[in-house]
Amino acid sequence: VRPEDVLEKALHMVETSEKNYLYKCDQLKSIRQDLTVQRIQNELTVKVYETHARFALQAGDLSEYNQVRLTCSDSS
Repeated sequence: VRPEDVLEKALHMVETSEKNYLYKCDQLKSIRQDLTVQRIQNELTVKVYETHARFALQAGDLSEYNQVRLTCSDSS
């Protein structure tokens, strides 16, 4: 499990990466899992979920988008 500062750097790397959507999606899921395990619920968490939702929509992956959206709804 990565500490919060490392998760923030990981998010930045995903955002600036030239890798494909599936790679980014896997990385974002991993970041989300680390946030969940550590019960981190702050601005970083919101940014991770927003980024994941945006990438899913841009890729036309409505299934993944809905998963992210529902997870956000469950945590609020």
